[in-house]
Amino acid sequence: MYLRSALVWLLFGVVAFASGGLREAILVPRLGEHLAHQIGSVMVAAVIGLIAIWFIRRLGPTASEALTIGVLWVAMSVAFELGFFGLGMGEPWGRLVRDYNILGGRLWLLVLIVQLVTPYLVVRGAGRGATI
Repeated sequence: MYLRSALVWLLFGVVAFASGGLREAILVPRLGEHLAHQIGSVMVAAVIGLIAIWFIRRLGPTASEALTIGVLWVAMSVAFELGFFGLGMGEPWGRLVRDYNILGGRLWLLVLIVQLVTPYLVVRGAGRGATI
């Protein structure tokens, strides 16, 4: 179950990279970086949410397994971002942390929230996990 969840997370990565490429090529030149980031983050969160709903409905985890899957997805996302962009690409840590500042209008945290809560909400909505 968790291996399949990790494989689905790879699909999340494809979605995020494709969105980033489209954002930089199309949205940033027309709207500026800040608004393009916001639109891109909402789009990624929506697509990831739809994929997560589809996957969790087919997987059929318990509520506690769904919570674990959500935590796994968030941990993998943060570890990848810090490892790949921070260590691998040499992106300044301040820029990485800035994307988590929702009060500053940065909406990347929305993507992580969707990853975290969607599995549990899907299970709860299906009536399979009233308790943890």
